[in-house]
Amino acid sequence: MEYFEKSSITDYRTRLLNSFPKELEIDVENVIKILPFDKNIVMGSNGINYIKNDLINDENINVAVNDEIINIPYRIYFNKVEDIGRLTKIQKTILNCIYSRHFNGYIRQENVEKLITESNYWVIPYFVQLFGEYIPEIYPIIDKHIDRNVSSYLKFINQNKKYWEMTTQRMTSYWSEFNRGKCYYYRKYIGKKIIGKMNRIRNCRHPNCT
Repeated sequence: MEYFEKSSITDYRTRLLNSFPKELEIDVENVIKILPFDKNIVMGSNGINYIKNDLINDENINVAVNDEIINIPYRIYFNKVEDIGRLTKIQKTILNCIYSRHFNGYIRQENVEKLITESNYWVIPYFVQLFGEYIPEIYPIIDKHIDRNVSSYLKFINQNKKYWEMTTQRMTSYWSEFNRGKCYYYRKYIGKKIIGKMNRIRNCRHPNCT
């Protein structure tokens, strides 16, 4: 069913283009071409179908990536792409980044797992945003990605200090509200351990810290 007006699809296109550096514009365009914008019936993690009039949430995550500001959608709602065979490796990475913003937590986790070996700097904010959310099952994936890309994370955090501070505060709030029952002592919580590790590295002056 072609439910959406062309103006809506144009808006989706613009917003997704703005969520990656300009140098990736052609690749992002090719990814956008296969996204199912023509369907507004989406399936939740509970298997129930929902009708969504807006397939991209109005809220943006605004962060600096090198000399650019990118605007990552807080949530997307369109269904998964079935056939990605024609996409290049970098286009598949872009697709996984986009779906790491999906409203279905299982889809977020599935796609961020596919990004674990990616070292492109523009992938970092997609991992950091997930750190500020309420799914601790994703945290070990983030922790591994940090270990593989310490210098890039330090650079990103130093470029986006206020955003990092807000992200860690949200992580703590989610632990208190949703995950305290699983891990009562905050100091033992994996999210707290990741913060501690990053703070130690940031404060270290030894050349081998990174």
